[in-house]
Amino acid sequence: MKAQQMLMHQFKIKTIGDTDTALGWSRTIKSFVASQSLKNISLTWEWMSEWWRQYQNKHMTLNLVLIFADEELVALMPLYQLKKRFVNEIRFIGTGEDEVAEVVTEQLDFIVKPDYQIALIDRMRDYLVRTLTWRQTLNFDNVAEHSIVHEVLDGLSPTDKRIKKERYLIGRSFEMKVAPSQELVRSTSISSQIRRKFKKFATMNQVELNVCERPSDLHLGLNKLKEMHQLYWQAKGKPGAFIDDRFKRFHLKVSQRLNLTSNTVFFTLSKNKQVFAAFYGFKTKDTLFYYQSGIDYAQPTLSPGVLMHYYAIILADKLGLHNYSFMKGEEGGYKSMYTSNGVLLYSSLIMRPMSSLCLTLQRIWEKFS
Repeated sequence: MKAQQMLMHQFKIKTIGDTDTALGWSRTIKSFVASQSLKNISLTWEWMSEWWRQYQNKHMTLNLVLIFADEELVALMPLYQLKKRFVNEIRFIGTGEDEVAEVVTEQLDFIVKPDYQIALIDRMRDYLVRTLTWRQTLNFDNVAEHSIVHEVLDGLSPTDKRIKKERYLIGRSFEMKVAPSQELVRSTSISSQIRRKFKKFATMNQVELNVCERPSDLHLGLNKLKEMHQLYWQAKGKPGAFIDDRFKRFHLKVSQRLNLTSNTVFFTLSKNKQVFAAFYGFKTKDTLFYYQSGIDYAQPTLSPGVLMHYYAIILADKLGLHNYSFMKGEEGGYKSMYTSNGVLLYSSLIMRPMSSLCLTLQRIWEKFS
């Protein structure tokens, strides 16, 4: 009965295409997003608006889509348009930045009040198809299976000659159940190699855990993380993410806006007063997300990366959380040694049939420019 009542509502769609107008709506949008108790930190208004503040440029135009039911905001499609030479990309806010400064936002989605999801799936699909031009493509990266946007795109008929759809499996967001130390060392879901190391860690007492609780500590901690992170990647001949000022500003600002004690989790591990690992992550609802780390592999410490994850899982349990997310990884990669569970991630490309030529020209241009 409730679903039938939702279908009877008169829905109104409002598109916001500039930053000034979005600022005027920011309080309403922030309140709506916060009320949905979303698990993914990337779907908070703090994350999305800060990403836009740090990464927007002259080639980007907002395309925030707000859907109202009887004057009540019930859905948000957080999109923008990235202008390119031959074709323009419609993307989620939080994706599409240049690789050197990539935030790697994952599991983005359309945000819809639960009671309205059934009624709005077809309407959102119709909006995307109806407004898509031959000079545009829909580029939705790191989309989770069973997400709302995944369901919207699934409903695009392969016989619909108005559009072409491509979808690629790009990885898995690995996630495991947290547990106290004594249970972790017996968990059969963890590989025997990692389990043996966990058993050794459970008896270690030389390692000092320092959890940041003040903004000043976070600032210092991020600098130490950046130092170790950059040394590791530059030794491999790669620049490292923290070389870009936008990336550094984004994380300093967003961690402050999300509130250090409520959402941001940062800790360091030290031995003999020497920091050898720094963990940077977020917690929402019942999950601690591992986002970034800095590891000093030159330190004579047993498997510092594994040790950092061990302490993160123990900390998650002490915080009363139930899950620990490693976020995106490859099947067979190191994250799969901790768990085989998680959410499959896809990238989808939607376009008009006649857009193929524009897309081909764009790819050739990017390859040789």
